[in-house]
Amino acid sequence: MKIPKEIIIAGYRWKIKFDKKTDGGTFSFKDKVIKIGKYNKAETLEILLHEILEALLVARDLRYRYNNCEDDNNNIVFVITHTQFEHLIPDLILALKDFLRV
Repeated sequence: MKIPKEIIIAGYRWKIKFDKKTDGGTFSFKDKVIKIGKYNKAETLEILLHEILEALLVARDLRYRYNNCEDDNNNIVFVITHTQFEHLIPDLILALKDFLRV
């Protein structure tokens, strides 16, 4: 599977970059960039899907950090209703349209 250089997430055009210095994946909502470390294809897809979904949750204000906690991933919580989840699906399909054969 070929990973595109750009995708649409929540109506914004995002760049996908591979960075050998990146451990796993990261994204910057401000810069609209997803960075993925170099892994095998299965890990790359898993990391990309993780970052896309997390960026969608941030765009919809559904990701929160516990108050007075360390600034790390262990202190992030997602709060989402089923209706909000259903509204994420069209955005997820749009982000993945270049991967899907429909």
